[in-house]
Amino acid sequence: RPYKVIVKGAPERVLDLCARCGAEEMTPQQRRKLDTMLQELMSEGRRVLCLATKTVQLPAGHAFEGSKLDNLNFDLKTGLSFCGLIGIEDPPKEGVREAVTAAHHAGVRVIMVTGDHPETAK
Repeated sequence: RPYKVIVKGAPERVLDLCARCGAEEMTPQQRRKLDTMLQELMSEGRRVLCLATKTVQLPAGHAFEGSKLDNLNFDLKTGLSFCGLIGIEDPPKEGVREAVTAAHHAGVRVIMVTGDHPETAK
C-alpha cells in the first residue's frame, strides 16, 4: 500500500535527502538556487524549515516505528522530493536590543545562546 510521508526539518539536512524537485530530478543548478534562497532567508534573520515528501510502499496495516532517520522501520534516507522552504520571522522581544546595548555600555560581554542556524543568529 502506498503511504505519502511528509518530512520537515533543518534545510541543510532535508535537502541532502532530496533527489527530486517536485516531479523532476533535482539538478545541481536547482540545488545551488535552493542553497542561495536558503542563505537569503537566513541572512534576513528568518528561521527556515524545509519540506519534502516521499511515497513509500508498505504492507497494509504497517506499524510505523521510530522518530529519527536512524531508527525508522522504513526508508526515508533517499529519494525525497523537495516541496519548499518556509521562512519564519521571529524578531527579538521588545526591549532586547536596548538591554544588550545597556549591557555593552556597562562593560558586560553579551553572548547569545540559540538553537538557530549560525546564519540566522547573526
